[in-house]
Amino acid sequence: MLALLFVASLVPLARSFRQPAPWIDPLYRVYWVLSLLHVVNPYGLFAVMTTSRPEIILEGSDDGATWKAYEFRWKPGDLRRRPEFMAPHMPRLDWQMWFAALDTRNVEPWVVRFCQRLLEGSKPVLALLGTNPFPAHPPRFLRATVYDYHFTDAATRATTGAWWRRATDWPYMPVLTLVDGRLEAVELSRAPE
Repeated sequence: MLALLFVASLVPLARSFRQPAPWIDPLYRVYWVLSLLHVVNPYGLFAVMTTSRPEIILEGSDDGATWKAYEFRWKPGDLRRRPEFMAPHMPRLDWQMWFAALDTRNVEPWVVRFCQRLLEGSKPVLALLGTNPFPAHPPRFLRATVYDYHFTDAATRATTGAWWRRATDWPYMPVLTLVDGRLEAVELSRAPE
């Protein structure tokens, strides 16, 4: 039985390489029968990776016209900031922000609560970030915009110093503010600066 399971597990393994493997075709029938019993499957951590890099950029403003970005420690933000080496550290907040950016149809409830804490000026929450563009007081407004990030080429990096280029911006959620301690959405210009 163990040998049968091993042979059947070769099917999802071979397919994970996404290369033609005609030798695996005869084993597919065995795999299919065993898959009905849920004893062999193609599970793999990060078995399918994304081909784009959407990032949520959080910006605060005192007047709704001039916006300053909050920088995270490990995720892209400033186009001129070099990617950092972080292993074996797991930057949980930065990682979760990336996951939130992958599904822009649904605003994650924790992101809304995170934004509320930024508007409140919560010191423990601000300590999770790389920079706080509002050290004296929290901003009046907060917006979240999604950008699609890409690495620049060596020539661009040498000329401009930019490690990243970004495009295709769209709002992740409405502009937020606090009214009597409650989070509310407001209508402001969404044009990123």
